[in-house]
Amino acid sequence: MTPDFWIYFTILLVSSGYGIFHFREMPAWLKTLTLICILTFSTEVLARVLSYTIRNSSPPYHIHVILCYLLQCYVYTKLYKNIGFIRNYAIVTAIILCIFSLTNSIFIQRPLTFPSYAILLASIFTLILILSSFVLMLRSPGERPLLAEASFWFNTANLVLYTTSFLYFAFYNILIASGGIPDVYESVIAVFTILAYTFYGISLYLGNKKTPSHDNQPGK
Repeated sequence: MTPDFWIYFTILLVSSGYGIFHFREMPAWLKTLTLICILTFSTEVLARVLSYTIRNSSPPYHIHVILCYLLQCYVYTKLYKNIGFIRNYAIVTAIILCIFSLTNSIFIQRPLTFPSYAILLASIFTLILILSSFVLMLRSPGERPLLAEASFWFNTANLVLYTTSFLYFAFYNILIASGGIPDVYESVIAVFTILAYTFYGISLYLGNKKTPSHDNQPGK
């Protein structure tokens, strides 16, 4: 495993640990963000175990893509529970993704193949949620600066993470067909992934503070 993976792994572990330690005092959406970090950490551990035992790390990601998107949808419905568009969009896209992902895993990219199609679709769906939430934040700013808001760092983390995922898997098959994924491309993806999970950690830290914020306004 490369140094950038160990950095990513450590940030996941620290963010998960912080969320677990403060779990009882967190609002529901931050508890769900903690679960996202734990789910991703567990998936990465299981993937590495399988890579050594059966020489294939793909199976856990078929489960991860569904569970992670469902958790993301839950976060956004809690953050913007009075916004009908967010709630309806999350429900409809969650159903579509579950059906597509299961179909993909059974008939197209079976469990021993990495589910790049499902991850690409989840990235597109999540990016629309992210952009919608940024618009809502700008239209109704809170009392504190955006940089002091947990929801801002959560959305920024998602913007970085899912833009990276979209660009990676949109060109995945093209790169593989042309001779493989360049090392520099992999390194850039790794850096942005590390950055995203660092922002998740900042979100957990800020959200655990007791001061009033945009995240605790009605509808959030």
